[in-house]
Amino acid sequence: MRNKDFDIWMVRIKGDYKSELYAEYCAKSWTDAGFHVNFFDAVTPETLHKHKRIKFHSHNPANDQEKSILVSFILLWEKCVETNRPFLILEHDAYLEKKIDAIVCNPHVDVTMFGQHCMEAVMFQPSFCKDFLKYISKMKGKYQKNGKHDSGIMMGPFGMLWMFLGVTNVHRSGIKQRPYTKYLGPQAPVRVVLIEELGSSIVHSGAQGGTGKSSDTLIAHRRDPWIILKLDDVLKKVKEKYERFDKQ
Repeated sequence: MRNKDFDIWMVRIKGDYKSELYAEYCAKSWTDAGFHVNFFDAVTPETLHKHKRIKFHSHNPANDQEKSILVSFILLWEKCVETNRPFLILEHDAYLEKKIDAIVCNPHVDVTMFGQHCMEAVMFQPSFCKDFLKYISKMKGKYQKNGKHDSGIMMGPFGMLWMFLGVTNVHRSGIKQRPYTKYLGPQAPVRVVLIEELGSSIVHSGAQGGTGKSSDTLIAHRRDPWIILKLDDVLKKVKEKYERFDKQ
């Protein structure tokens, strides 16, 4: 097993055809390379009420799906602290395409982003998660009007992470200059999969893409270089579990 010194958790929506299909296909790219992958059942808008201890201001602009994503990550960051093990957290569409030897845990780097975009494949150290959770706890229930995100708003995991690292607000956060690294462009070993017929599984508030858009629109607005696949090709790889596609 390649990940003896860290744990891999892939976030998927249990019982959701689209999410489970992405996870099944992408997890295979990791297990075929010798990694062990655990699955984490994501919080959904239907189960968000079970996590009321994580507060959001009533005027927070995030929709319930975006809130659920952040809560899912918070639960994993808490688990990282509890187990005292580095966590590589994968989104369900994180495909390990190449440069397998690049997936290593550097104990001297708090955060390592192995993907080309945002949070598709990020390694976290337990000590970082502990401090990060304290930072998030200070923002519970707070809200800044006029769309200003630099004084306490709870937003998505990527925005929260960027703020804490001081990338978007060097005056308020990132004072400790926590070490992080991000792979850029073709150097990234992880890419995002997009199945043409299914599209994205996430609808962001004010987003240009999402499940409401046709596959043609999604592909036209995709952030290169997504891996664009046909549904039939994906089903061939995981045919033992998904024998047919119910368009309803």
